[in-house]
Amino acid sequence: MNETDYYKLLEVVSKMMPDLHLIDLQKEFFQYFLKVVENAKGNRIEVIPGRCGLCKSTLLKAWIQILLENPYKGAIIVTNSIDRLEDFRYQDGENRSDVFEELYVRNMNKISLMTSSNRNTEEIAQKYKPILLMTSQRYFKLD
Repeated sequence: MNETDYYKLLEVVSKMMPDLHLIDLQKEFFQYFLKVVENAKGNRIEVIPGRCGLCKSTLLKAWIQILLENPYKGAIIVTNSIDRLEDFRYQDGENRSDVFEELYVRNMNKISLMTSSNRNTEEIAQKYKPILLMTSQRYFKLD
């Protein structure tokens, strides 16, 4: 794992959620995540499981921010819930993350959310967007 990426991830998380104090188990999960991502090769799916409380959603939001800063990297992020994917695009209410929402709004041209209603248009548009968000149900229905 690249130490620079790890510290960058921690920096982005602390900017997103300044009141969050990560415990060692969460930091270890972040390191594990970066190791899996760094070693990902070819057309494989990398599954990164984690129990509740490991800050998986926070980690993904921070990682998306880092990806958006690098024009040579991209990702397909698959999760079980369309609501969770919407959370990656917009933060509302009391849990609003202004940093992430602002970043998304500035980079709407780089993030694609594939749903059943927009599949045909998003498959075409996604060629120009390095980050694709979709549910596991949508992923398994792709050809």
